[in-house]
Amino acid sequence: MVRFRLHVAMAERNILTIKEMVKLTGLERNTVSFIYHNKAKMVNLKTLDTLCKVLKCAPGDLFEFAPES
Repeated sequence: MVRFRLHVAMAERNILTIKEMVKLTGLERNTVSFIYHNKAKMVNLKTLDTLCKVLKCAPGDLFEFAPES
């Protein structure tokens, strides 16, 4: 299973709230919230690009793979 690590990337950069992330990225609150809470089923590449630019990270930094048991 692939999981989002947006909450980790935000915390590492002292971005403490979804509201702050929305302000920095210009993305919709629902989009950021779904990714943050690992509820998104897919992420648009433009969204991923925006997150990476703001967080100064690579796309792989925003995901982790956890094998299902």
